[in-house]
Amino acid sequence: MREPWLSSQNLLFGHACVPHSQPGRTTCPGVVAGSPIVSLALPRHDGPVHLVLDSTGLQLFGQGEWDAEKHGRTRRHWRKLHLAVDAGMSEIAAHMLTDGNADDAVQAPVLLRQAEGSIASVIADGAYDSEPVYQAAAARQHDPPPDVVVPPRASAVPSTNDPNAQSPRDRHIRFMAEKGRIGWQKATG
Repeated sequence: MREPWLSSQNLLFGHACVPHSQPGRTTCPGVVAGSPIVSLALPRHDGPVHLVLDSTGLQLFGQGEWDAEKHGRTRRHWRKLHLAVDAGMSEIAAHMLTDGNADDAVQAPVLLRQAEGSIASVIADGAYDSEPVYQAAAARQHDPPPDVVVPPRASAVPSTNDPNAQSPRDRHIRFMAEKGRIGWQKATG
């Protein structure tokens, strides 16, 4: 008798020569001596990473949602998945699941603390436009501080007019006011 899960298990584990715990099964079925062995390890790169921060909404479904739809009561449950992705390797470097109404900018410090290694830049959309995001990036890594590339909101104003006391966010706002949004995008990459 052939077990239905065995084909999947061999596909996932057997040909990659990853040991599995099923007693009486070989770890590399069908592999002949001298045949190449597939490596599942992803190549790692040394040096600072470029983190891209974003979030997405997740709608939860379960028995309660089915009953609500069947009986006409609408009660939707949402969660928000916040991610920090290593742009060079396309790997998730940090994650957090929150309530559906959680603010993106508030989660940025947590994501930056979870990420391992040195950070070259933090790139995010306008939902992360707040001074605490810039402060969290600078606090996470002092020397050199990561570049923070977040488009300021259209209504953003600098925290100070003193050119010597401007934060990186203030410099982004001033640059965008002088060169426009397209000019800022070209300058920041």
